[in-house]
Amino acid sequence: MNARTSREAAHWFAGAAAARSTESPVVLAAGARWDAVKMPVGLVHAAVGGASCYVAAAVMGQRLDGPVIHDAGRYYYALVAAGTVDTWSSPLGVVLGRGSWVVTPRPGVAHASGLHWCVPVRSPGHLCNAVAVAELLADGQRALGEHGSVRGGAYRELVGHTATCATCRAGVSCPTSAQLGRAWREARR
Repeated sequence: MNARTSREAAHWFAGAAAARSTESPVVLAAGARWDAVKMPVGLVHAAVGGASCYVAAAVMGQRLDGPVIHDAGRYYYALVAAGTVDTWSSPLGVVLGRGSWVVTPRPGVAHASGLHWCVPVRSPGHLCNAVAVAELLADGQRALGEHGSVRGGAYRELVGHTATCATCRAGVSCPTSAQLGRAWREARR
């Protein structure tokens, strides 16, 4: 990506901001130019076959073909077309659309407060394919365990909770999600 394309992409992306800031990270409104699919880090790492952001970046760069934010150790956020929230049917990821806010690094900023671009914004309007995002999450679920397994069941409980809990959807872990996360980690042993 050349410097001009990078500036254009940054301007387009930041155009979603309700208030401009010169600092990173910045809080941007979802739903106008893009929605964001909030993906649990464990599910993504299972899908890509590795626990490294470098592996995730390489695989997601190919499969999703659009920008992905990594909130180190917690979630990945795949940026998809605005309005995806209305058509999304996968219980494995939560779509943040109109009325939601997403904390993001600025385009071109490598790391800021644990946030970074796993796959950077390449050009204005270039977003992840929502179907490819859902397929990636389904691959992760399959990799984590069969549907009848204790491990798979514990993970489904955790994902189901985080998809419906208002606190978890806001990006804050609640006591229930912490307990379900511990149960899932125990089941994986």
